[in-house]
Amino acid sequence: MADDVVIAGAGPAGSALALRLARGGVRVRIVEQAAFPRAKVCGEYLSPGAVRELEALGLAPRIERLAAPCRGVKLYATRGGPLTLTLGSGSALALERAALDAELLTAACAAGAVHERGRVLGTIVEGGRAAGLLVREPPGALGERRARVSVGADGLNSTVARRLGLAGEVRATHARFALGGHVDGDTSDGWISMFAGEGAYFAVNPLGGGRANVMLVLRQRELATWGRDVDARARERIARLIDDRAAFADFPAGGGRLAVGPLRRRVRRLCAPGALLVGDAATFLDPFTGQGVWLALEGARYAADAIVAVLHGGAREAQAWREYARACRRAWLPRRVLSACIGCLRSNDRLALAALAFACAHRRPAQALLDACAGVP
Repeated sequence: MADDVVIAGAGPAGSALALRLARGGVRVRIVEQAAFPRAKVCGEYLSPGAVRELEALGLAPRIERLAAPCRGVKLYATRGGPLTLTLGSGSALALERAALDAELLTAACAAGAVHERGRVLGTIVEGGRAAGLLVREPPGALGERRARVSVGADGLNSTVARRLGLAGEVRATHARFALGGHVDGDTSDGWISMFAGEGAYFAVNPLGGGRANVMLVLRQRELATWGRDVDARARERIARLIDDRAAFADFPAGGGRLAVGPLRRRVRRLCAPGALLVGDAATFLDPFTGQGVWLALEGARYAADAIVAVLHGGAREAQAWREYARACRRAWLPRRVLSACIGCLRSNDRLALAALAFACAHRRPAQALLDACAGVP
């Protein structure tokens, strides 16, 4: 029997969507290429907005036991001391993506979702509609996973989005890459530190137990000039950003270093007949704002409502898909504006210094900006 829904990708968006659908009696299958647990280049920060979504899924108590609390953020420009802003006691968390993804996928499978390993090569299209996914199974055979609804939760370089003509062009001149991983020896006591300057930034997110997530984000064109000397050049870049204003938490080298990019996404549409996109496949904001997991979990909730309305509620698909797209746009628009404004400030050192000086003198608007980005009620 064909599934009701087949999802490409078992990240936070895909697994959260599968969990909601399975609990609603939907036959759902997740196809994921990577073996779990898997490491991901990610800030590994759960904003208050993300924590609320996990609470709605009933997973917050378990996640809170695994995670470390985030007290706030220290923001540094090219010189001077930090702007220190709080996140509220217990309202934000730090957790390795390997653990978060595993918890969400385990919960989805416990609710009745089917998880299988395989590489999604494309979509099955019949009569102008998506009818499932084409999958390369681990032994190498090509298989079909047919379903009434196909979902692309397969990240920035979504195969589903490309095959259905939903992905837009991304100009390489604006693209950024992230390099990072985990290091030991962190002493930041629950404070995220972010150092921005010269078109790049370096973030340190404490994970607890002296362990930290570190991430350097820089322009693709700068990274291209480094050649094979990535480790040494990354350390030089980070040292220049920090400028002796904080302890250097080290940087993972060689096999311990992960990379992802380009960190840019343009989507023409979120939906096609028989299919929709969620998570990074659907939208992507500057990781400096720390909204990725929140957007993924929130989008999964909207997608679940739309899919259940079609499968079990008798709603017309076209109308349900329009409602899904509208809900996403309403939620994303103010955050996109904030993200764009922050990106403009961060990309110009003089503006960043002026903004930081203003924020230090006028803390309330700066705190309000962080609260808006983080989803603080």
